[in-house]
Amino acid sequence: MIAKEPWLIENGYLTPTLKIKRGSVEKSYGPMADGWYSARKTVIWQD
Repeated sequence: MIAKEPWLIENGYLTPTLKIKRGSVEKSYGPMADGWYSARKTVIWQD
């Protein structure tokens, strides 16, 4: 999936040591995951 916005510390997707905050990512993108898998596309662009 190609996200509209970058994952940054400021928007809550990364920690100060640049690790991904899994909870934030799952909260934002988790509800869409089943649809992406069923689309069976190599790259999915976020609308």
